[in-house]
Amino acid sequence: IKRAIEYLKEAAESGNGEACNNLGIVFEMGKGVPKDDREAIKWYEKAAESGVEIAYVNLAAHYQMGIGVLKDESKAVSIYLKGANSGFPVAQNALGMCYKNGTGVEIDLKTALYWFEQAGNQGLGPAQFNAGLCYEMGEGTAQNFRMARSWYLKAIEQEYYKAYFNLAYYYENDVGGGGRNVKLAKEYYLISAEKGYEYAQYVVGNYYLHGVLGFEQNGEKAIEWLQRAADNGHPMAKNDLAVALFQGEECKKDIALALKLFEEAAQEKVPNSLFSLGYIYYNGQEVQKDKIKAAHYFLESANLGYAPAMMNYGYMCASGDGIRKNLDDGLFWLLSAIENGEDGAMEYLTKYYKQNRRGEWVKKLFS
Repeated sequence: IKRAIEYLKEAAESGNGEACNNLGIVFEMGKGVPKDDREAIKWYEKAAESGVEIAYVNLAAHYQMGIGVLKDESKAVSIYLKGANSGFPVAQNALGMCYKNGTGVEIDLKTALYWFEQAGNQGLGPAQFNAGLCYEMGEGTAQNFRMARSWYLKAIEQEYYKAYFNLAYYYENDVGGGGRNVKLAKEYYLISAEKGYEYAQYVVGNYYLHGVLGFEQNGEKAIEWLQRAADNGHPMAKNDLAVALFQGEECKKDIALALKLFEEAAQEKVPNSLFSLGYIYYNGQEVQKDKIKAAHYFLESANLGYAPAMMNYGYMCASGDGIRKNLDDGLFWLLSAIENGEDGAMEYLTKYYKQNRRGEWVKKLFS
């Protein structure tokens, strides 16, 4: 390796642009040399000056993320633009993302779509997917599901994993003019999941769990796919897997792992998991009963807009069940639960209104 790097450095120092870029990669990755991002940038700059297209992207990414150099998103955009103007599709797609997200430039969805389409027309799968997403969401253009589907179809020709997922949804729900095709929807969900897309893995896990869309109900496969999605960081997969492990109906019960997954999902602010932890500690299910901890989880979930948690926390406040009684807070959360569709809260609200008859805004509710 040492001798190969010496040859590479000789070629780079003689002005070979490709060698400059490859030497930059060597220093960035620390292959055979100590990792040195500043040295990598130096060689990426030389490669870009020589017109090596991928070097524009490598260099811009360092400025965008502040790796080995002071973070400068505006400079990153200017470098991506040079690569985009040279016709390099990867730079065009990266520039489109900058305009879409407002990275180093003002958000400009129309310009973002322009660059996605430029790159997509050269066959870059991620750009084709991004163009399709713009048409699907009506970003930078009028919403057009047929155009979205057209771009997604191009993207799956490049075997781009996210496009399979979106097309699966289209075929499942008859979106974009392709008709409803359950067989193709199932096939595309599975392809996307096998390619490692956590959202597809989550859907496949749930479809095996409930036996829908041609997926035969299979608890083992459901748990397998939910576990994959959870391992890849999908928060709701962690929640659903935790539910299955806690209940022990579709798989072997594992309380310790279930609680761990609930906690992980709760840290990612998944309201369902926060509510579940509140319910578990309130009732002392497989854990020591702790109503103060339960109230904490219910409140966190309620603040995220989860109506059942609003109802439970409202009940605890209004009744003083495990926490200090606070009727005004109780009434507020019970009413919020009703406004968010939790009809069961009306029973509690009526009860505490009749007992205490406090709060003008509650009186209006019953007037």
